[in-house]
Amino acid sequence: MVKKCNFALCLSLLFVFVWCCSIASADARQPGKNKFIFMDEPLPPFSIGETGSLSREGISYEMLSLIFGEIGADFEIELVPWGRAIKSVTHGKIDGVPLLMKNSEREQFLVFSVPLFEIKELIYYMPERFPDFHWESLDDLAGKTIGLIIGYTYSPDILEAINKKKFKVLYSTDTESCLVKLLAGRVDLFIENEASVQEFFKSNAEWRERIKSADHAVSRCYWHMGISKLSPLASRMDEINSAIRKMKDDGRFARIVAPIK
Repeated sequence: MVKKCNFALCLSLLFVFVWCCSIASADARQPGKNKFIFMDEPLPPFSIGETGSLSREGISYEMLSLIFGEIGADFEIELVPWGRAIKSVTHGKIDGVPLLMKNSEREQFLVFSVPLFEIKELIYYMPERFPDFHWESLDDLAGKTIGLIIGYTYSPDILEAINKKKFKVLYSTDTESCLVKLLAGRVDLFIENEASVQEFFKSNAEWRERIKSADHAVSRCYWHMGISKLSPLASRMDEINSAIRKMKDDGRFARIVAPIK
């Protein structure tokens, strides 16, 4: 009899525990909350830190600190693989992603801020393998293997060229992995934003010497803050945009992005 009672008691306590956890999880998505969760990949100089930690430095952190100070709210940036960040924001498990490119696919599940700044994407190569490398159109890349990053979006021209199989593509999980493959000869070229590659070059003189960029950009695009349509923060986008415009007018925003200009 005692065993039966203990079993029933344990079962009841387990049910209560699971119910409380589900309520707590639901509360995290409720209107009225004032701390919002972002995810990003470790990508200096934008989000700095190790995967699995919270980012507390970098352009993204400084930018969100000012924006959320203006709207009277709090935030944190969890550093995870890029694919997990996109999946989490798609399903409303987090509130947003600090910086990303806007496209029609992402507009199905994200509300975007006004443009924050323009990013230049370049083609990187190794002169020791291709001493006379030069390109004018994507047709010039025919027969090459291009390194790209899983989950990233690229300009319409690049996406069209991929669909038409004008060149081979080898995907990696992050910028560093692509650079390693470039150095190892597993890819011929690598397309990435200039600021991130230059940040890697600062700490690796050999990479800086062996890897060069082509003489003109493959694309230029604006990055935005993206907020999940399932987040209560989406209803505050007007406040966020007002804060961004104020920061641009008074010069604070320019000071944050100065390292990539």
